[in-house]
Amino acid sequence: MARKGKGSDKGFSLIEMLVTIALIAIMAGIAFPAIISQMAHIRLTRTTRDIAVAMQAARLKAIARNVKFKVFIQQGAPDNYRLMYCDTAVGACANATLGAGGGWTNDPSEYGGGKDVPGGINITAPAASSQTIFFPAGTATNEADTTADQAICIQNTGNMADAMVVGIRGATGRVSVTSGC
Repeated sequence: MARKGKGSDKGFSLIEMLVTIALIAIMAGIAFPAIISQMAHIRLTRTTRDIAVAMQAARLKAIARNVKFKVFIQQGAPDNYRLMYCDTAVGACANATLGAGGGWTNDPSEYGGGKDVPGGINITAPAASSQTIFFPAGTATNEADTTADQAICIQNTGNMADAMVVGIRGATGRVSVTSGC
């Protein structure tokens, strides 16, 4: 129906604008918790994949350079991990040596300086300090010199059921990622 007089029928009324803004606010309020929850899971997935890549890098470098490499994991505030190699000119590199020392030296790669685990993500297993050592043959062991398979559990602190595992096959050095702990 046409209006009489001056003015225009173009545009939105104030009530139409307020209703639209209210609907957008309601939808955002419903979606926000789901988005936050998904972001925590994405951080967990990214951290797990980063640790798996560090493990794979250690294995490949051990094979390529014909020296032992290890990934040293330390729980703390925050948890962190670093890539190290055996410098036999400095020491014997005993497998029981946790962290640096005795010939174990930080690798100059991005993982050698250590990488912190982001907030809201914890490495909960196998121990407060642990390491996976890769040999030039591609096999793996831990600080106890066993070739048993290893599992590193990484959890979302906001949802303890949201967890992933980096698995290492001792006999082959194969690195895998699976859900759950």
